[in-house]
Amino acid sequence: MKLRILIIEDDSIIALQIQQIIKKLDCICISTVKNSKEALNIAKDKKIDFVISDINIDGTLDGIDTCKILQSKYNVDVLFLTAYNDIKTLQKASDIDFVGYILKPFRQDELETIINLEKYKKVNNNIYKIDKDYYYDIVNKILKYKDQLIRLTKKEVLLLDILIKNKNNVVSYRDIESYVWDLEYVDENTRRQLIHRFTSKLKDFPLELLKGVGYIVKIS
Repeated sequence: MKLRILIIEDDSIIALQIQQIIKKLDCICISTVKNSKEALNIAKDKKIDFVISDINIDGTLDGIDTCKILQSKYNVDVLFLTAYNDIKTLQKASDIDFVGYILKPFRQDELETIINLEKYKKVNNNIYKIDKDYYYDIVNKILKYKDQLIRLTKKEVLLLDILIKNKNNVVSYRDIESYVWDLEYVDENTRRQLIHRFTSKLKDFPLELLKGVGYIVKIS
């Protein structure tokens, strides 16, 4: 599977340079956008692995706030490509677990190195060994138990997806509802029914309930 990259950059010349590098490295440029609204709309409809973002972009949200949302909701890796290295900006960026912070004008080889590292990491991280019996292919959305395919509904896949993406961390009821039902209102009973159907299919699946808080899948 090729690395799927979103570019957030309002300078068309720089955006074109990044696109050319992405093509050279045999990755996929999902889209080039200039503001937060466009970026979040793209992420709703398309699978993204990696975001290369400027910090000072058009719109009410800057690149840091935009990437914080993308990382929280879609578990994407982030590289900042920016002209800003002042203390205030660096402190704000530190709230995100970014993989790189490159200053403009950037060196092509430096950007290529980070993209290549992401490519290799993606290959190694597609398959999650949940325990000795369960394996989940997060790209192809395939769950297996002792080499036997477990058939899940669309919403069950979304539930598993957010739990695995946040492995070893508690996923709140609100986060589950937002991710699985795409921000639509759902009542508590609907969520409980989904969890019940999900767990009834999976023998000894390491899903734990933190009553009143959310759920966690523990992966060693």
